[in-house]
Amino acid sequence: MTEPSYAMLAMMADNIEHVISYWIIFQKFESPALAGFAVFSHWVPFLLFSVYAGALADRFDPRRIIQFGMVLFMLVSSGWGILFLTDSLEVWHAAVLLVLHGFAGVIWAPAAQLLFPNHSGVHNEIADPGEARDLVRNHNDGMADAEHRSGGRLISTFCLPMQHPDEAIAELRRCVGVHKLRCAVVCPNVDGGRIDELPLWDLFAEAERLGVVVAFHGDADTKQIGHERFDRWRLHNCLGFPFDYMHAMVCLIYSGLLDRFPGLKLLFAEAGVSFLPFLEDRLRDTIETFESPLAYHNFDIRGRPMNKRPPHEYFEMFHHAVGLDESLLEHVIDRYGVDKFLVGTDYPHPDAHMNVAESVETLSSISAEAYEAIAWNNAERLFGLEDFHRRSLAAE
Repeated sequence: MTEPSYAMLAMMADNIEHVISYWIIFQKFESPALAGFAVFSHWVPFLLFSVYAGALADRFDPRRIIQFGMVLFMLVSSGWGILFLTDSLEVWHAAVLLVLHGFAGVIWAPAAQLLFPNHSGVHNEIADPGEARDLVRNHNDGMADAEHRSGGRLISTFCLPMQHPDEAIAELRRCVGVHKLRCAVVCPNVDGGRIDELPLWDLFAEAERLGVVVAFHGDADTKQIGHERFDRWRLHNCLGFPFDYMHAMVCLIYSGLLDRFPGLKLLFAEAGVSFLPFLEDRLRDTIETFESPLAYHNFDIRGRPMNKRPPHEYFEMFHHAVGLDESLLEHVIDRYGVDKFLVGTDYPHPDAHMNVAESVETLSSISAEAYEAIAWNNAERLFGLEDFHRRSLAAE
């Protein structure tokens, strides 16, 4: 069950129990003191024990702690039901059940936040290396378990604490060596910093050696370019994602990192591809400016790009998840070739394509060959799925 559906069902049941139990105990006892105690018993456990419940979730499997909290909720609900049906409810029964309900809430809530953080970029901001490592490790173990239980139908990604390069490298090796995962998802910025900082070069070297796909995915909760002014109208996604991607691509090219690690597998997801021609033109203009005789005294050597080839040639190293409603998709495919583009669904976000196969089939602007490429062939090649595909065909 996904986090939105699990949380919706849990909170719906919780609120239904609140309404029924509060109404019945007030109707039966007409006690303002008991009504006040109901509120008091619900929130005081959060005030007193949230830190300890969070430490418990950090030490043990949050999924088991959530399950324990849900079981306690069910026992309390069952207790209410039995007492209501038998008309044997007394004040002390109500007090005990209200206290147990409050403790059930404080037990599962921190674990749920740890397992499904509302602030998605939290692992990128933790200053303590050990805490950042433990958080991403817990997440990655769960993702690996989902892939293994899928029988090969899912490719799980894993995240890395990029602000701590040594821990990120260790986790990269663990996810590949222990779980056989093949795709690391990282933010285009490192807590607001550049993705090409020198301490990260060792991580990219290891990703190249292991053949891991490094997937850049924008995060509206991070310090993306313009985040101070993107707090309205969903601009974090609308503008922040492509701006951050363009900056990351420029850093990878101009720093010389792509010349040093030409075997890197790089994927940019959820910003579309229509910005690529614009970026290519701007980079061409920048290179021409640096090479102009008039620029000799304007830029010191440290301010000059380190790339060995024209910027647009590095675009061949980038893969992209296309937006199915992009008006420039046909132009971009013609310009850069179809072999670098993959279909993305963005599920379960509100703008997701619910039936991606149908959406791709209705695209009139691309050929049948392009459809096959972006719908399957490119992903098969990028993620090394040829063997799985052959086994699936053989089984049919």
